[in-house]
Amino acid sequence: MEVIGDCGCFFESQNLEESLVEVMQKLADDYDLVLGYRQKVTSRIENYYNWEWVTSFYVDLFTRLKNGYNTVQYDEFIDTQMKLV
Repeated sequence: MEVIGDCGCFFESQNLEESLVEVMQKLADDYDLVLGYRQKVTSRIENYYNWEWVTSFYVDLFTRLKNGYNTVQYDEFIDTQMKLV
């Protein structure tokens, strides 16, 4: 769920058809919810997938692996990067 964050809907893979129908109906019935997701996702894409951060994350990841250090998730790395900005 790292990719979507709070910018979209989730459905249950164990109950795929029914869950997906429920989510699609919820979106069809609530235009304001769709607009809210649209605004959030635009901001998330612009901020979360900053290519400089993505490449820096991979440099950090490989350095940690090479040196035997614990790795961090992308979200943790981004939080650190945002504090530096």
